[in-house]
Amino acid sequence: MERQIRILLIEDNEDDAELLRLKLKKSGLDIYTETVMDGEAMNAALDSATSWDAIISDFQLPSFNALAALEIVKRRNLDLPFIIVSGTIGEETAVAAMKAGAHDYVMKGNLTRLIPALDREIRESEIRRRRRESELMLHQQEVLFRSVVEIIPVSLGVINKDGEVILANQAFKKIWGDLKRMQPAELSSYTGWWTDTGEQIQPDEWLVLKTLRDGEVIMDKLIDIISADGTRRTVMNSAIPIFGEDKKVSSVIIVNQDITKLMQDEERLRKTLTELERSNRELEQFAYVASHDLQEPLRMVASFTQLLSKKYHNKLDSNADEYINFAVEGAKRMQDIIHDLLEFSRASSDNKLETVNCNAALDKALKELEPEVKESCAIIRKEDLPVIKAKERQIVQLFENLLSNAMKFRGKKTPEIDIACSPEQGEWRFMVKDNGIGIDHQFSQRIFSIFQRLHDRSEYPGTGIGLALSKKIVENFGGRIWVESKPGEGAAFYFTIPK
Repeated sequence: MERQIRILLIEDNEDDAELLRLKLKKSGLDIYTETVMDGEAMNAALDSATSWDAIISDFQLPSFNALAALEIVKRRNLDLPFIIVSGTIGEETAVAAMKAGAHDYVMKGNLTRLIPALDREIRESEIRRRRRESELMLHQQEVLFRSVVEIIPVSLGVINKDGEVILANQAFKKIWGDLKRMQPAELSSYTGWWTDTGEQIQPDEWLVLKTLRDGEVIMDKLIDIISADGTRRTVMNSAIPIFGEDKKVSSVIIVNQDITKLMQDEERLRKTLTELERSNRELEQFAYVASHDLQEPLRMVASFTQLLSKKYHNKLDSNADEYINFAVEGAKRMQDIIHDLLEFSRASSDNKLETVNCNAALDKALKELEPEVKESCAIIRKEDLPVIKAKERQIVQLFENLLSNAMKFRGKKTPEIDIACSPEQGEWRFMVKDNGIGIDHQFSQRIFSIFQRLHDRSEYPGTGIGLALSKKIVENFGGRIWVESKPGEGAAFYFTIPK
């Protein structure tokens, strides 16, 4: 013992106390002592800031004795080595003192035993103190562990090699109830099925038993089970073996994650997708009808009204000419709307992507728009564009819509249009910028809705479908489209396509 040893002496004879101090110092120990003679002084010493290592007490004092001192130690729940040093104690008294809590007794005539006894008892006291600290730490860790086990959102249990459940959180009990053992006899009362095959699980086929037998790690095996409360659940089952020193399975950790709600959500999603596919098929059927059954009679109406206009122009009164012209224009607008609706319905997202050279797609769009380019005298500047994964027909349509808008909403200026593209993180960002009439910021979202128009048809003709179709095309490829513009300052349309 290298540190200072703090000893409380209970002794009324100053000569005997001094003899004890000399004996202790001669041992070579670094000793600090304080002497008390009664219970009040002893309590005061124990209340002080001194952390005592041992108590050495005479057995009988005029107004105090060792048994009373031991009672004080016991009442305070102290674990201090207590050694009685006396010249008068008999064997019966010594035994009674030991039963009362004394650790040893030494006769004053044989003080050579004192140092070894003191050294032994202090060491044993230190061992007991460390053991208590370890037990307290172990208890705190166990409490923490059990608290964590309880709050984790999965079922967790541990069984020993005999199949006895030695740890189970509330989520485990929700599935397995108060099951005490996991062996075929006990598990026979549970009904389970393999989720992938629908076959019933036999009593000796439960995964935990396989892990117990073979030491096999089983991860994320799906089973359906009628749980303890009668509810059918889908459970993701895992079993992890723990091996003892003999290399045999000593216990098994069972983790069950209840994914019933997830499976139900997936089933609802599957039904929704099925319904969506059905709706898309109906929409495609409608598009077919619109393409054939509606357009054919409309072409007939348009043809006959145009024939009437040519044959009877200026031969009827002025009102008749105006009415015929209204009919011709109305039929043409209806044809344009049906055509654009047909394109909108065809812009589905289930097409397989293909490699698209955007330079070639832009050239095709400009070829389609050649009459408008010539009529408006548009100046078109284009940078080199990338090769992307998309559908060429839809990319051509996208360029057509944006370029047509740029030339249509040009105001009184000669339209100037810039087409460019820059690589961004994980995507390509395209720009189609013009010097036209621009758009107020408050309408920057509205213009992408179907049939939305900001101007009178007589001023700027169109169906109000073009930008909605552009948005649908871009989003079908996983991109975004937006506009940056101010009235009178042109507009810059941006769209992204993932790389």
